Amino acid sequence: MKRETLPAALLIAAFWIQLVMAAPRLSATSDELPHLVAGYIYWKTQDFTINFEHPPLVKLIAAAPLLYLEPKFDNNWMISDTARGAQEWDVGFRFLYENNADQLLLWARLPMTLLAVLGAVVTFLWARDMFGGGAGLFALSLYAFSPNLLAHGMLITTDVPLASFTVLTFYLFWRQKTPVSWSGSVALGLALGAAMSSKFSGVFLPLIISVLAAARAWNSQDRYRQLVAETKALLVTGSIAFLFIPATYFFSVSPLFYFVGAGSVNMNHDRNALYFLFGQFRPNGWWYYFLLAFLVKA
Repeated sequence: MKRETLPAALLIAAFWIQLVMAAPRLSATSDELPHLVAGYIYWKTQDFTINFEHPPLVKLIAAAPLLYLEPKFDNNWMISDTARGAQEWDVGFRFLYENNADQLLLWARLPMTLLAVLGAVVTFLWARDMFGGGAGLFALSLYAFSPNLLAHGMLITTDVPLASFTVLTFYLFWRQKTPVSWSGSVALGLALGAAMSSKFSGVFLPLIISVLAAARAWNSQDRYRQLVAETKALLVTGSIAFLFIPATYFFSVSPLFYFVGAGSVNMNHDRNALYFLFGQFRPNGWWYYFLLAFLVKA
């Protein structure tokens, strides 16, 4: 056993305990309402038209414990124009608060904490493999006590799961040896598929992976042979990833439905909404809005 294994385990445990202790103390956030009810509906009906502006994987994971709790759900809540539009929050509100809200939130948030822990484990392993045990512990310490991750790591939202699966994807790609192994390509495909099925911004990952694979082939001694190997590996990885995605829809919808959802990400956003910054409202915002927001928030 390496000497950094025990302190790493303690840091990961400290991170997870903080999330678990916070989970029952925080009231439902806005996005958790539609995400939780959507995940439950997916399991029960295979109807993916509610909240389809987000892929289903995270919602399915969060709602899985609810299958054993069997909360009350009224099919009359699913009025097409209401449930599938901006009012999906109303359906989520009724689902949560006409049941035991504290119980549903706690059991749905627990799987989210494990996805956040996955990111912690991969962060430690990658930093350790690159720079040694001390670097792994340092990176893990930053992760385990990051206010941003502690605030979002137990929520039924897509951001932290996407981050965890994205880091896992790049870590597995980085670990690929020459020649590239089939098992490594399959594992990479599963991680990539999970990232793409967590949040639609994951659709950029195949392009990034392809560019990195081309760069790795270019920097090798035998460029042509390495390029052929990378291309074969990418075909395997891509096939697994693009099979994983419809599996999260239970193969019940057209493969194009994923891209329909990606194209509707902003469907419930008001284009005429005013931007607010430092006490002022503007219709078109400020070019430096997100820069300042990030500095203030993070």
